[in-house]
Order: sequence, then structure tokens, then C-alpha cells
Amino acid sequence: RENIFAKNWMYIGRLDRLKKLGDYLSITLAGYPIFIYRSPLTNELVAFHNVCSHRAGPIVPINSNNYGTALYGNQSLLKCQYHAWLFDSRDGALKATPNFSYKFKSDEKKCLSLKKINIEIMLNNLFLLI
Repeated sequence: RENIFAKNWMYIGRLDRLKKLGDYLSITLAGYPIFIYRSPLTNELVAFHNVCSHRAGPIVPINSNNYGTALYGNQSLLKCQYHAWLFDSRDGALKATPNFSYKFKSDEKKCLSLKKINIEIMLNNLFLLI
């Protein structure tokens, strides 16, 4: 999987489906759950692996019915659906861990950020390099 997909830009969807702040596209691509998100903080598109660093819960909903079919939606925060960990919508940095007693040091928080994915836009089409 890594030898085939990790070196090639892959078509994901259309830019015009992600117009509003907080719009997202969620898809499983080459076995990886990923999402593209229009950051409410910058109005820019960012892409991440759709896996929380705590217990691997999804950050945005996953289309569990159709492998490879995109799911579109809107949400104001990047928050894990399992334990409500919050992530920065600009870079995926861990921001808050509600109901979690341990206080992470800054270098520990860096390791717990969402994994960012390279994104390119060409003629209203979205491509990712996973």
C-alpha cells in the first residue's frame, strides 16, 4: 500500500463542495481514513489522517457504508468523537484534553498532534499525497 499510494497524488474531490468555514470531506483512501477541512480560523483547506492520537477515534464522521465514497459535512471544531480531545484547525496541534487528569508537556503535545497530509488544488479539484 505504501509503495503504491504514498508516492502519488490522488484525486479526492471537488473544491466547490468545501465552501463554508468548517466544511469537511471524509473518505477512506488506500485504507487510510482521512479528511479535508476548511479551517474556521484561516479559511484555508487542511488535510489530516482522521484518527485521534489518544484512542484512534475519528475526528470527523466516517462513511462506514461505502468504502471509498466521500462523506461531506460541517463542524466548527476538530474534536475527537470518542473523548472530546480538541485539535487546532490550522495545524492539527493538540489544544485540550477534557476530563483527562494528566497535563501533557509541550514536547508530548507535539507528538499527539493530528498527522497532516499534503494537499493541492488544481482546476477546482482536490488532490492528496498520503
